[in-house]
Amino acid sequence: MNVEMTIQRMYDKFPKLFKNRADCYNRLFCEPGNGYEWDHGELVPIVVLKHSYTPEEIERVESKCTARFVNGKAFQHKLMSIRDEKITTAMERIREDPAYAYKVNWKAIDDAPDDVYHLRERKRRWYFYNDISNEVDFCVDRVKLFNPPADIKPDWAAAIEECKQMIREDGYILPE
Repeated sequence: MNVEMTIQRMYDKFPKLFKNRADCYNRLFCEPGNGYEWDHGELVPIVVLKHSYTPEEIERVESKCTARFVNGKAFQHKLMSIRDEKITTAMERIREDPAYAYKVNWKAIDDAPDDVYHLRERKRRWYFYNDISNEVDFCVDRVKLFNPPADIKPDWAAAIEECKQMIREDGYILPE
């Protein structure tokens, strides 16, 4: 799966975790043991490597992802906090079944976090963030950012460069 489809899948499947490209790149390229492996020049979820999907299944997922692209880029369509998502989900269920209103635990929804992690500035959301140094040296030998395969596809190589640029913009010093 190409980079844009992978990012779109992350947005769709885990909207609370991945709010923008930097969050996706952080997971894909900067976190060791992130559940992705290189396969034929592309990062794919390990679970995909262990399951053989039919061409029809792959096409269905790809067409679903592609439908959400904006100007050829993956688009995050759910920019809500955890609490807002719970409220939205509850209201959708109530519209479908008004009796559901009596089953909603509004106290639990009110107590849901307001997704503080994503309110941090981007610099503080990178996996290797620390308050002491701007040098990136943590797990360099184990993260995909610094260890791409020789057969890497062009879109994945470009994504790595885009990720490195974001990291530099945030003031980090990357190893050579």
